[in-house]
Amino acid sequence: MKTNAIKTVLMLAMISVFAWGCEKEPGTGGSAEIHGHVHYEANDEVIPNATVQLWYGETSISGDPDDSQTANDDGEFDFDDLLKGDYYLYATGLDATGAVREGGLAVNIDQKSGAVDADIDVE
Repeated sequence: MKTNAIKTVLMLAMISVFAWGCEKEPGTGGSAEIHGHVHYEANDEVIPNATVQLWYGETSISGDPDDSQTANDDGEFDFDDLLKGDYYLYATGLDATGAVREGGLAVNIDQKSGAVDADIDVE
């Protein structure tokens, strides 16, 4: 009887360690994506060619970004191949008058695949 109980406890412990160790941190290697536009909040003007930075596992800026890209002429950006989790986006660009506009947005991916829309309003 004791042998079966010990085997059961050991088996449950091994399953728990395996399940806990399989949980992945936010970052690349998945099939989800974050896409959106960069807009000037005051007049909804598109901010073309803005620099968009991405932090993995964060809800605010923390150290150096994990990824970055330049939005296209329509202010669109797209980060692909992401895992579930928290991310923080921060955009910096110039409006039509040449003024620097910047702002950020916390994003959560709660599915293993699919797209999350994340429009960044800069001030």
